[in-house]
Amino acid sequence: MPIQRAIAIRVLLLAVVPVVNVCCSATDDQSIDANAAHPAGATTTQDPCILQKEGILTALNGIAARYDHECVADVECELVELSIPCQQSCQAAIRVRDHAAFTAALADYSSSTCPTAPKECGIAGQCAAMVGAACAAGTCRPVLEGVVPSR
Repeated sequence: MPIQRAIAIRVLLLAVVPVVNVCCSATDDQSIDANAAHPAGATTTQDPCILQKEGILTALNGIAARYDHECVADVECELVELSIPCQQSCQAAIRVRDHAAFTAALADYSSSTCPTAPKECGIAGQCAAMVGAACAAGTCRPVLEGVVPSR
């Protein structure tokens, strides 16, 4: 019985903990698959290259967060791409009226970050399929495929 419980706990953890893919050194012929589950906010490595890439992802999410609040209706929200040339990212939801300001902030961040971003490593999240954006409790949120947004 204790073995079955341990297996059930491990399966549960793998189902709910985010997975990050870490891949490849530019000089390495083998890809490194670090599909190890880890708690949100934890890093998969102490590698300075990966840590810098995780910092870029955090900054990208911060840029989107500046433009996701103070909505009243779903039509005020839209999905946007957070990826920049040096870092893939998932989509986010922002207010439609802030699209130009968001685009400018993302371009500014990209132009100041990408020239010095590490090229010898990569990190990418596994993005859920998103079908739109909705206003929930005054904040624009992505709508995941198959999920009804809460109001």
